[in-house]
Amino acid sequence: MLGAFAVALLLLLNACGSESGTDTDEITLSPTAPPREVAEVAGLAGVHSGEAEVSLLLNDLETEEPVSIYLLAGFEGLDEGSMPQSLSMDAKSNGELNRRSVDASASLSVLPDKAQIAYGNAERQKSYEIGTESLAALRSKFEQAHSEEGTGDLAACLQAFERFELTQLLRDPKIEERRQESDGTKVTVVVGELIISRLREFAVKLARNPACGAQMAALGLPPAPVLEMAKVDFKKGFGPHLTLAVDRHGVIRELSTRFECARLNGKVFELEFGFRMREVNRPIQVRAGESGKPFDRLLGELGTTEDAVLRAPSSVAVLAFLEGLSNILTGDPE
Repeated sequence: MLGAFAVALLLLLNACGSESGTDTDEITLSPTAPPREVAEVAGLAGVHSGEAEVSLLLNDLETEEPVSIYLLAGFEGLDEGSMPQSLSMDAKSNGELNRRSVDASASLSVLPDKAQIAYGNAERQKSYEIGTESLAALRSKFEQAHSEEGTGDLAACLQAFERFELTQLLRDPKIEERRQESDGTKVTVVVGELIISRLREFAVKLARNPACGAQMAALGLPPAPVLEMAKVDFKKGFGPHLTLAVDRHGVIRELSTRFECARLNGKVFELEFGFRMREVNRPIQVRAGESGKPFDRLLGELGTTEDAVLRAPSSVAVLAFLEGLSNILTGDPE
């Protein structure tokens, strides 16, 4: 569950500006386009800056253990096949997870010449600063992993994702409304029944992909055999629906769903997921926070050093980063 949240962020960072995608200026969606056409063109290709919001709520209805996660990210300078030049991210999680209290918050600010990381709980945060040389070395490490196209290539899951169309997940899509977003953008909203069997098949394909599967494992997602054996059913009248809002350039502005009474392997859950994109290709102000402790102090707390990170194979460093991201979101960075 937490891995899915992190995957959403990674898809955002890699799908925007994807080389194999179509630039937003190349698509002009008709205001009267039918629902299936709207879903067919929906994507994030050609997005180079913007604000993304991701929210996730999972509630075990039998034990009453709800856990929620919220993320707000702003980015700009995202070019084909690269990480953004500037990025700000704020994440919060709270609730109960596996009978353990979760109360965590984290923030990340990345500028061309430095970066800052902070994490902790609502009352106390630790802050660390990554200097110019260290940041350049880490960027180089991620770029090398990308060029190797192996387990450390953050575009691996995206490449598998690009071969999948949202229309495959929707049964009987309909136009719900045409509205104007808070940033003034006009969108077409499509709703339809979510086909769970196809969603599971897609998740299994991702997990079976050697590179993408390694990243999903680092993020805490279950392996392919577990996904294949998962049994999901719904109480009558509680089947999940998908809401998709797309602008005239085919950019997804909203993707959300809610599972009200899903029975997964004998347990009953409520789940809500929401993704929203605003200020697409508009100037985004990314500011650095207050100065923190040296970055090597953070790595020391995690049982390693900056020198060891930079000497490690690129794929190993990237997978360690993904695992650390997932752990921080659960409030357990150790």
